[in-house]
This record gives sequence, C-alpha cells and structure tokens, in this order.
Amino acid sequence: MHPSMAPHLTLAVALLLAAALLAVGLAAYLAPSVGSPEASAPPVAERGVVALAIPAGGVGRVTLSLRGRRRQHPARSRSGGAIPCGAEVLVIGRSRGAVIVELLV
Repeated sequence: MHPSMAPHLTLAVALLLAAALLAVGLAAYLAPSVGSPEASAPPVAERGVVALAIPAGGVGRVTLSLRGRRRQHPARSRSGGAIPCGAEVLVIGRSRGAVIVELLV
C-alpha cells in the first residue's frame, strides 16, 4: 500500500466503526427494555386462562404463554362482570397496569 493511502484508510475504518456503534446504540435505545411494560405486556388477541378469579369490577390474574413462557398478569373483565377461575379468556386490551379480557364461550 502506498504511504499516502494510510490516512484515507484509517479515516474509512474509523467512519465504519462509528456508523456501526451508532446503529447498535440506536437499536438499543429504540428497543423496549427487558423490564419495561412494553417488553412484558401480552399481545392483544392472546388466549389465556384465569388463574385467580376476576371479581365483578375488580382485578384477578390470568396465565398467558408469551414467547414459550407461561406468565401471570393482573386482569380485568371488559364487561365488568365476574369471570371464574379456570375460564378461558381473550386479551382485548391493556389499561391501568392490567390486561383487559373477555370470556371465551
């Protein structure tokens, strides 16, 4: 390699490295963090089973499978009515830290 090319090659390598670091940093910034509600929130239209009865107007718990792992989430009934333990439900939304579910018939 010709000596006059060394500064250009060094600059090119530095720019490539800077672009790669910027891309990784931007991806990490935009992705939801592991403990954030977005990362652990179940998707709408997910099916689950009531693990702790949902009382009328209150909060119970549902078990959902997310990414191959079973997790429990606080749950409220969309209608406001009670849903018994063991009932199959469908997640239709999220509100106030709980999933909103409706009974599957």
